[in-house]
Amino acid sequence: MSNMSTLNELLKMEHEVGTTNKPPKMMKVENYLTWKDRFQSFIEHQDTRMWICIEDGYTNPTHDFEGRPRRTAYVNMQEADKKIYEVEKRALAAIKMSLPDSIKCTFKKYTNSKDMWDALEKRYQGNADVKKNKVDLLKKQFAFFKYMKHESLEDIITRYFHLMSEMENYEIDCYSDIEKNDKLLNALPTKWDIYTLMIKGEADYETNELEEVVGKLRAYELSVKKKDTGYDQVQDPGIYNGLTSSSSHKASSDSAIVFLSCDNEQVTVNEDGDVCFVAASGGSIGTKRTSTSK
Repeated sequence: MSNMSTLNELLKMEHEVGTTNKPPKMMKVENYLTWKDRFQSFIEHQDTRMWICIEDGYTNPTHDFEGRPRRTAYVNMQEADKKIYEVEKRALAAIKMSLPDSIKCTFKKYTNSKDMWDALEKRYQGNADVKKNKVDLLKKQFAFFKYMKHESLEDIITRYFHLMSEMENYEIDCYSDIEKNDKLLNALPTKWDIYTLMIKGEADYETNELEEVVGKLRAYELSVKKKDTGYDQVQDPGIYNGLTSSSSHKASSDSAIVFLSCDNEQVTVNEDGDVCFVAASGGSIGTKRTSTSK
């Protein structure tokens, strides 16, 4: 079952991100802007001329027929015109392949790549009023951004970068780098307060980009985790409390009570009731069995 789940996740990622030969798929119309950016990168990687067709449009060659211009059929085109025609058809096919089945049929009337691309943008990115409302919502999300319950540092960082990406998509550039850095640092839980103050107090803080601040947060979290794992290691107080390592381990495992007598002798009472006297001057050890009352 776990292998099947992993395979499904990989296939889903392949559809969403695309491959060298297959365009990324728009999994949800809500993710149009993310898909748009991925699709453009894919097309430019495939053939720059395809993106030129999508962005600037394609004009079918014509020829004169009885005094009027008439579209030239593919078989009658010059070789150079044929190549551009094929590029346009590949661009149109790539867009169609990328659309979810649920909306693909609603774009059937568009027969060239530019018209279809513009229609997608108009429908899912919206007109001026829709964009303005989206910009206002994103600005509010930026203003109120704060950690959510049970989020890890990485969860907070990922969510913040998603917000930054969406703001870039809508060309929201009214915030300086230091405002963006402050917003992330102030959004962290209170346990981060001391370290965030240290970051803000650094001489180069005002010139740091967001990625640099994030790197410092991740480095600090890793150093804390590294220290925490040390508590599970075997500790040997005998190395530093005046006893040899072996005697320290023996005392910790075999004895029940360790104290000093009035004569400054170390007295150990083990679990069997044996009392051991160790002279302060390092003399011999004596053992005496005593009976302990219940």
